Amino acid sequence: AVAPMLEKAARVQLESVLQALRAEPGNASLQAAGGKLVAAVASGALRDLLRDSGVAEVLADAVRRHPHARGVQDQAQWALLCLHGRQAVIDVMRDADLGASQ
Repeated sequence: AVAPMLEKAARVQLESVLQALRAEPGNASLQAAGGKLVAAVASGALRDLLRDSGVAEVLADAVRRHPHARGVQDQAQWALLCLHGRQAVIDVMRDADLGASQ
C-alpha cells in the first residue's frame, strides 16, 4: 500500500500528466512519452490509482489518433497491457485500422 501523503502527491502529478496528454492529443512524441511513463508506474503500487484515473481512455485515444506512429503504438499499448492485461491488446488488434498498423 502507498502512504496517504504519497498517494495524494501521485494523484496531483498524474492529473498534470493527463492534462498535458489531453491538451495535445496530436503530439505523437508527447503521447509516446506519456505511455512510457504510465507503463513504468503501472507495474508498481499505483496501478489502482492509474486504473481509476481515466488514463486508459487517454492512451486508447492516442493509439487511435496515431496508428502509424510506432512510439505511440509501442508505449501506449504497453501501458494498456500493464494496466489491463492481454484484453487491452486484443481489443486493439480487433480494431481493423489499428490492427493493420501493427
